[in-house]
Amino acid sequence: NIQEVFWLFDWSDQRVLYASPAYEKIWGRSREALYARYEEWSESIHPDDVDYARLSFAQAVSNGGGHAREYRIICPDGAVRWVSDRAFVIRNANGEVYRMAGIAEDITERKKAEEKLKQSEERLRSLSAELMKAQEKERSRLSNELHDELGQSLAILKHRVRSIEKERNILQPQLHDSNSSAIDLVDQIIEKVRRISKDLNPSILDDLGLIPGIRSLAENLTEEYKISTSIDIENVATRF
Repeated sequence: NIQEVFWLFDWSDQRVLYASPAYEKIWGRSREALYARYEEWSESIHPDDVDYARLSFAQAVSNGGGHAREYRIICPDGAVRWVSDRAFVIRNANGEVYRMAGIAEDITERKKAEEKLKQSEERLRSLSAELMKAQEKERSRLSNELHDELGQSLAILKHRVRSIEKERNILQPQLHDSNSSAIDLVDQIIEKVRRISKDLNPSILDDLGLIPGIRSLAENLTEEYKISTSIDIENVATRF
């Protein structure tokens, strides 16, 4: 019932001395064939991983092993599996490596879960980017409507109020103050519309990027509300 493969390798003779029964379940190959030909192991490794698997196995002799090596194998039926393999050196009385022992396990399901998680994270990033684009598009649309449509309507209203003031009857001087107040109010509304339009879609973001936009916002806050602001930005691309 042990799921891991325990193996013992003769480094001097370059042959497998022992592999536990789980080898046949994971690799789909017989242990007798592995005992007869050590190449059974290397020939089962995925072509893209074979160089790494061989090199890391040999490096275990110099570094003592113990590190997990992850690579893919191809079973006789064509199934591809991921395995995690650890090798440990065994030295003789002279301190020379003469055998290696190790343990290998099937990590295919874990790799599949990691890949699904990676794909989910990529989809989430993609959806977040699309959401930001949609929000920016909507802000741009509202900004254009405020600036082009409402702004023009207010400009026309201001022009008409001025026309009324010019055409007023000389005997109705009280209309002068009312018209002046109306013009001032229209001017204030126009300025607010311009400010809202600019805040919704500041051109500095499109022209220079995020960081200059943040600096510009801080400067505007300082000027409008008379408050002190400071910005501390590190490790961000200049054009971002």
